[in-house]
Amino acid sequence: MPGKDISPAGPLVLFLDQSMDLCAFVRKLLNGHGYEVMTTCRLHDAKLLAGAADVSYVVLGPECAQLPCDTVTAELKPVAREARFVHLDRSFVIDDAGKAASDLLARLQPPSA
Repeated sequence: MPGKDISPAGPLVLFLDQSMDLCAFVRKLLNGHGYEVMTTCRLHDAKLLAGAADVSYVVLGPECAQLPCDTVTAELKPVAREARFVHLDRSFVIDDAGKAASDLLARLQPPSA
């Protein structure tokens, strides 16, 4: 649209967890810090989304598809080859929201050289 200054979207994050509330929290948090975020509660949908977009990060919540994170990672790796995988443990949902948010943001920083 003419006249609009649209800044490029930040890194694309795919978040997978059974909790829709947690998906909403993570989407709001990461959008507020410049990330583009896709969330889903289903592994099948996560595979479709990861295959259709250039995903920078795959974040697996504590209840990722009710499967062990290693299993989910093995399912998603072939379609998100370049993505960094981040696994959140159960403490993420019981920690203070501010602490959980800052911990997640720190884990999404590029590895230091």
